[in-house]
Amino acid sequence: MPAGSTNNASSAARDDDPIGPPAHRRAHWSVPLALLVLIGGLLMTALATATSRDATDAAQAARLEQLVDRLITRINMRLGRHEDALRGVRAAYIASRHLSREEFSDYVRSCGFDERYDELHGLGLVRRIRPDALDSFVEYIRSDGVFDCSFHAVEGDPAALVIEYFDATVRDIDLVGINIGDVPELRKAAELAAATGAATISAPVRLADTPIDMQLVLMFLPIFDDRDSAAPGHAGPAAPLAGWAIAPLDIQRAFTGARIGSDFALDVVASDSTTAGTRQVIADTRVHPVAPMTLHGQTISRRESLNVGGRTWNLDISPRPEFESPTDFAGATWLTLGGLSTSVLAAGILLVIGRSHQTARRVALEMTAALRRNEERWQLAVRANNNGIWDWDLSTSRLHVSPAWLSQLGVSESDFTGRYDDWASRVHPEDLPRALEAITAYIEDRAPDYNLELRMRHADGSWRWIHTQGVCTRDAHGRAVRMVGCHADVTDRLRVEKALRESEGLARETATELEAKRVELERACDAADQANRAKSTFLANISHEIRTPMTAILGYADLLLDRADISSDARDFAGVIKRNGEHLLTLLNDVLDLSKIEAGRMSVERLPCAPSDLVDDVVSLMRPRIAARGIEISVAHDPDAPRHLMLDPTRTRQILLNLVGNAIKFTHAGRIDVRTWFTRDNPTGDSARGRLHVAIRDTGIGIRPEHIGHLFEPFMQADESMSRRFGGTGLGLPVSLRLAHLMDGDILVESEPGVGSTFTLVVRAEPCTEPAATSPRQINPSNTTAPHAALIGRILFAEDGADNQRLIGFHLKKAGATVHFAANGQEACDMLLAAAKTAEPFDLVLMDMQMPLLDGYEATRRLRAAGFSTPIIALTAHAMADDRRRCLDAGCDDYLTKPINRDQLLSVCGQWLELSRLKRAQFLAA
Repeated sequence: MPAGSTNNASSAARDDDPIGPPAHRRAHWSVPLALLVLIGGLLMTALATATSRDATDAAQAARLEQLVDRLITRINMRLGRHEDALRGVRAAYIASRHLSREEFSDYVRSCGFDERYDELHGLGLVRRIRPDALDSFVEYIRSDGVFDCSFHAVEGDPAALVIEYFDATVRDIDLVGINIGDVPELRKAAELAAATGAATISAPVRLADTPIDMQLVLMFLPIFDDRDSAAPGHAGPAAPLAGWAIAPLDIQRAFTGARIGSDFALDVVASDSTTAGTRQVIADTRVHPVAPMTLHGQTISRRESLNVGGRTWNLDISPRPEFESPTDFAGATWLTLGGLSTSVLAAGILLVIGRSHQTARRVALEMTAALRRNEERWQLAVRANNNGIWDWDLSTSRLHVSPAWLSQLGVSESDFTGRYDDWASRVHPEDLPRALEAITAYIEDRAPDYNLELRMRHADGSWRWIHTQGVCTRDAHGRAVRMVGCHADVTDRLRVEKALRESEGLARETATELEAKRVELERACDAADQANRAKSTFLANISHEIRTPMTAILGYADLLLDRADISSDARDFAGVIKRNGEHLLTLLNDVLDLSKIEAGRMSVERLPCAPSDLVDDVVSLMRPRIAARGIEISVAHDPDAPRHLMLDPTRTRQILLNLVGNAIKFTHAGRIDVRTWFTRDNPTGDSARGRLHVAIRDTGIGIRPEHIGHLFEPFMQADESMSRRFGGTGLGLPVSLRLAHLMDGDILVESEPGVGSTFTLVVRAEPCTEPAATSPRQINPSNTTAPHAALIGRILFAEDGADNQRLIGFHLKKAGATVHFAANGQEACDMLLAAAKTAEPFDLVLMDMQMPLLDGYEATRRLRAAGFSTPIIALTAHAMADDRRRCLDAGCDDYLTKPINRDQLLSVCGQWLELSRLKRAQFLAA
């Protein structure tokens, strides 16, 4: 809102000081003043017109510079796309052992080059043929049935350059069979490409005996390939240059296409000046080539140089007539006319003002007294108001303000002139247009009120936010003649509001970021779950595919070891097979355990256990290996330790087997000491909880300190030499450590190179008074000699693998059972349901769970749905945690995994055959 100055001295003339000299002495001033204004206006109009024309010329020159840069960029991009097309042809040629004509044509058409490259006339393949191979190549081409041709070697040239394949993309042309080696420009470009390995462009040529009646350039891209070719004349490994990928280009169309667009009003004349002293025009986009290229009637142009494909092109670029927009000069014309009109009008107004001046003076004298009285009342009201008060006389543009108005801006009365421009100079430049628009809209009655906030400069240089509002008075014709209002400093209020808005915005941004992080985290969790599921599925399949053949490998090795009539060498060989098979099975179990632990699917249990018995059992199992090494082992138990503890005996035993096995593997001489003890969490308290410690100390090779940190990383050993010298996969220790963590424990390592290592297992345990459970022990089928009860009954064995049918069938028959075989689940269902209706039903079913046609799961479900009640034992190579539950849920009564343990197989079959006989006897008795 405008404000004005305090004008303590009245602007009206005092009664004793008449305004100016008498009228008859001042009436002549209007005529010279009008002439002076007219002459000054004409001079200013001429200056403004010249300035406008210069600005227009500069803008046109800048636009021309920009369009030229864009044109050159487009030309480079188009030529780059053609090189990409040639790279695709080269890749297709190298990827195929011998690219046939049909394959070449299919590839070119599948790429859709005719849709993307309007200046590209086709793609071709040039072969380099040695002179001594011309005849055989001609016979090869004729046998291809495409064209009949003959070539001759150019004198002094080592080879002919023949277009073997060509596929037109735009018009029906065929360049197949042309020896481009006869054209010096093309041969030179091809040889340059072969020498540099980069794409080159030839000089403009017109190919003879072709339907293309236009000037073309050929782009060459060399093809290097060290493979032998089925086609005669191939350069062979000694000369890996196989040929060139080529593309005929219409350069005229390339330059025309690059100018597409409403703003590309440019003429281009492109010439090839690679050879010194020569200039050959390759493209001319001028509509009237003879017309001069001008701008504002003056010749103006740009010359640019392009280095493309080993050639130098000069571009003469100039604007077309339509480049000059009519609007560019309309402003200058209107400026001239407006200036002339304004000058004449101003001179006329001054003449009119001069004549009416006398009348105005009389009116001013009459109004002076009334104005003086109103001003006195105004000054009293202004001083009494705390807000800034302003009064704007629209007829004189004089502004009057209160002391509070001045105080808000730190301005003294002497520093404020009271003119409109003084107020405008204090308004922020960004807010001034908005304020003027608001004032104008209110004065012109287009807005209901005048009320806004703007920035004004304080005397200290800072910007203060001012809230200003006002009302106007109008004359009898509705025209505004005066505005009065007030303004208040609202800087502090707006600063607080801005801080609140920024805080709210920051809160919203934080909430948005948190929501985005939450969504990202959910996606990451979903991806991790999918990866874990995929890994579990993969490991399950790997387990199945390894365990299935391992059944036959270990089973037949056992059969060989059981025979008494084999040689000692054969027995040793069978033992090697069995040991390595068991090692592979152990590795598989470690991988599955590690996968289950990482997926969070491994669980532990707490059972009564005697730790001393468990350790003795592990040492007993390892004694054959220890004896083979020629080392000693000792075991010492703390006599004060509790006899029984709540532990997971299976997982504890697995860890100890790994730790003792490692000690044996890395100890060549000396001894291994195993010691156990128990520590309580609170020795002086009532709590019995504590930790079991089992330390395995060896006198082996030891471990360097810098390698200890890598011991528990999967598939890592102390260093690579360990894997080469001692074997192993590096899974035993990582699995053991993770199992210890699951039991709220840890594995501690102390080692010194050349002295030995000590691995200490520490697990949380609690003493108990219950009898310890018998420690599990693996049975070695090859060493067991315990007799088995005879199997009496009919068994159906459903298995699609012939080797496993023969092996397991052999064990069952040897134990006395009558065995029948089914190759898939459907056949098993048919045989079982048919036999159930006869007097000789089957007594037991061994069902492989993964078979063709109908798997064991579906076969078992169908049998149970049909009322089949005979025991079914699942026999599967799937050994993951959920596989047993899946088999039992399908209707199986028991579950055995591959590889099959012979003793376990016969024991389980014997139990279920006995149960089946009892049920049948009860049924017959009823």
